[in-house]
Amino acid sequence: MVPHAARAERPLTADAPPPISILDLDAAEAWCTAHGLQPMHLRAVYRSVFRDGVGLDPSALSRAGVPARVAAELCARFVACGSRVVESRESAGGGRKLLVELGSGARVETVLIRHERASTGRARHTVCVSSQAGCSRRCSFCATGTMGLQAQLSAAEIVEQVWLARELIAADDAVGAEAAPLRNVVFMGMGEPLDNLDAVLRALRALSHMNLFALSPRQLTVSTVGASADAIRRLASGAPAVRLALSLHAASQPLRAELLPSAAECSLDELARALDDHARASGCGAMLEYLLIAGVNDRREDAVALAAFCHARREASGIDGAGAFVNLIPYNPTAPGALRGFATPADEAVRAFHAQLRAAGVNALVRWTSAAGRDTDGACGQLALGTPAPSVRRARVRMALGGDDDGRALGAGARRSEAWRMEGVKLATVVAELQAALGWAALADATGVRCFEPVARPTVKSALKFLRASEHRWARERVEALWLQRKLAAEAARGQAE
Repeated sequence: MVPHAARAERPLTADAPPPISILDLDAAEAWCTAHGLQPMHLRAVYRSVFRDGVGLDPSALSRAGVPARVAAELCARFVACGSRVVESRESAGGGRKLLVELGSGARVETVLIRHERASTGRARHTVCVSSQAGCSRRCSFCATGTMGLQAQLSAAEIVEQVWLARELIAADDAVGAEAAPLRNVVFMGMGEPLDNLDAVLRALRALSHMNLFALSPRQLTVSTVGASADAIRRLASGAPAVRLALSLHAASQPLRAELLPSAAECSLDELARALDDHARASGCGAMLEYLLIAGVNDRREDAVALAAFCHARREASGIDGAGAFVNLIPYNPTAPGALRGFATPADEAVRAFHAQLRAAGVNALVRWTSAAGRDTDGACGQLALGTPAPSVRRARVRMALGGDDDGRALGAGARRSEAWRMEGVKLATVVAELQAALGWAALADATGVRCFEPVARPTVKSALKFLRASEHRWARERVEALWLQRKLAAEAARGQAE
């Protein structure tokens, strides 16, 4: 495998098109067909890159049977990988968070997770890839949503993250580290994969292609927030053997819509029918991701509703063994979660919730290891391009918004009616700060907020009206996200200056 640092940037001329990644399988196949090459020639190219480790070398390709003239043209048109690792941060748990700069200049984060089997001591890796730069879904507990959607990744840009992870693993092996091969790829990084489904399907094809990464489809998992039932059915049609993970987080529509604004686009009943269709197409049930948040969705009644949802899926699929599997994930602290007063449940509460599911006959597992990347902001929900650590973010938000000593800066919304007035005061303060910094027109364009008059300081009365208007809930989150982004950017700039 070609060491990443050894690859030189290919200079571009005014007339030359940008190079194409050889990991773009569709583009490579089309180019080879247009230049008269046979499938065996492309197999030789990938054998050179993946097995022989010599990269795109015209001489090596010629020796492998590719016509010399075409081999030179191919090497001039393609690169082995157009992305690069800008920063690698290792967590105490042995995993790494990678800051990856794509060929387009956009940046995403990729997480390399190390697992060790206690019974055998053998280790393996899972790579968690991003499908978008940022995300438009604005989940209430997720830091990525505060970025907004910045870019859709191409299939090659998704696959290149796996390539870079393989390089790092190979580099560890070269210096005598304990071998831990790459076994799984999960689409659980930045972005909503089904909002970029065409690219994701092409990436899945490349990852499972025998001449490239040769991963089994069962080693690939696509996670979705479930905003589109049609997209789930398209995934089942285009990649039926690939595993599906649904970010459920609540088994009742009102609570799910509170945690996931995009749940309003697809009701729980509609989503359930799509899951049943996927189970029948794939032959296995979905993995349900359930983020446990203290006092929000970890109550006994929440476990009862979740168990009923799982049993209904098993019955509706009509396939033995196609019932849903539940992954319980203790909440990882994030800035948007801190704004809403979210907290991680005590271990005893997590175990009690798990035990209640198991007693009800639900196949469930607590992913205690999901917290392993918290020290690098690499755990579930924390990817946001290197913002400060959660504890620092909570403290800054608490001080800036005047929150309580327990860090619950904006309380828990409608569930705590006694906190409405204080919420109105804080939100009015935030909007006033943004209005002063950006100007009314820019603030309105950035957030879609129209219920505050562009005159004097917003009043608490108007803020309370804004909070109570359900149609403005999404705009409120955009106000909070915009304020938080500006606050963290200013803090980062001051830190660099010091």
